[in-house]
Amino acid sequence: MRVGALSLPLLPEQARREPKLKGRAMDAVLQLSAVRSAVEFALLPA
Repeated sequence: MRVGALSLPLLPEQARREPKLKGRAMDAVLQLSAVRSAVEFALLPA
């Protein structure tokens, strides 16, 4: 079992049953990556 599979074990199965959940998961992933890049940008030496 890969490490990536541990973080979202039920997502593919649930996304197949609930299309709305897939959209919500994508929104969360996009928000997380946006927050992470903002933090990384803030931590860059000026």
